[in-house]
Amino acid sequence: MSLEIVKNYITKQMEFARDSYVGDLEAMSEEVLLNGVGGEERKPIDFSYEVAFVNRRFATRISGGTPEAWPEGGWMVAPEEFRSKEAAVAGVRSATQEMIEAWRAIPVDEITKVIPLPTGETSPLDLAFSMCWHNGYHDAQLNYVQELKGDMTMHWQD
Repeated sequence: MSLEIVKNYITKQMEFARDSYVGDLEAMSEEVLLNGVGGEERKPIDFSYEVAFVNRRFATRISGGTPEAWPEGGWMVAPEEFRSKEAAVAGVRSATQEMIEAWRAIPVDEITKVIPLPTGETSPLDLAFSMCWHNGYHDAQLNYVQELKGDMTMHWQD
């Protein structure tokens, strides 16, 4: 299998991950997005912020830059400017698109190049794959919250 085929396949998977997450996010009410099921669980707004934050970090790494530092202390919490449905949808969509564009910009013969990290190393291919599973992991959380609130529609299939 050629690297071009691999790159095209991964691009399609990244686009699917973007569209699935954004579709579920758009289907969720702002009330549920900000409050989840109303307990002490992690809220959808916070893990959606994490999706955007991580995708921007991955895009920066692929592009040869040094990403913003990971926030200290526990689970990531969305800042005030991200705490609306409109901001979350726009933030996840734009960050994920940045990642896709960074991936597209990499020459096919460099998708496995070594990117040094403070804790080891990675590659554009590793980051692209990680973006897909990370988006999918948190999209499943969105789906679960939607189901707990009575929304049984599979919005990512639309």
